[in-house]
Amino acid sequence: VQGPLPAPVVWHVMRGWVGALAHAHEHGIIHRDIKGANILVDVEGRVIVSDFGVARALEDASMTASGSVIGTPYFMSPEQCAGKKVGPQTDQYSLGVLGFQMLAGHIPYDAETIAAVMHHHFFTPIPPLGSVRPDAPQQLIDVVNRALAKNPKQRYGTTQEMLEAIEAIPITDADRRW
Repeated sequence: VQGPLPAPVVWHVMRGWVGALAHAHEHGIIHRDIKGANILVDVEGRVIVSDFGVARALEDASMTASGSVIGTPYFMSPEQCAGKKVGPQTDQYSLGVLGFQMLAGHIPYDAETIAAVMHHHFFTPIPPLGSVRPDAPQQLIDVVNRALAKNPKQRYGTTQEMLEAIEAIPITDADRRW
C-alpha cells in the first residue's frame, strides 16, 4: 500500500478477500500467510487471494515443525506468533492488518526486529484508526478493530460472519461499483 486508500476501495477489496477466505475456511483450509503480496486485484476489479503454498487443512493448521512458525511477522496473529494451533480467526487477524494498512497507509505494528513486532502483536493496543481516517465508515473501522482483537475468541466466529459485517456497511451504489 502506498498511502491510505479511499474507503470505498478498502471496502471493495476487503469484501473480495474476506469472501475468498470465507470460502476456503468453509472447506477447511487456513491460508496462514495473508499479506498484501498475496491479495491481487485484476483490471476488472476482481479480488483474488493467491499463494496457498503454506495453507493447511483446519485439523492440521499448526506449526510445521517443532519450534518453527509459518507466516509473515507483520501480518501474523498473536496465536500464530506463539506457535499455537491456528484457525479461521488467524486469517481474520491478518486480514485486519491489511485493512488497517489500506485505511491508514501503514501497518499497525512496526519495529526493528521480528521479536519486537511479535511483542506488539501480543501486547500493544490497536492504534486508533478513527482519528487517522475520520472519513471512513465507523462500521468499516469496527470490522478492522474486531479482526485485530488479541484474543481469537473476540474476533468473528466464522469468516462468513466477517463477510456479512462488511456487506452490511452502508456504501453508496456509486461506491459499490468502484
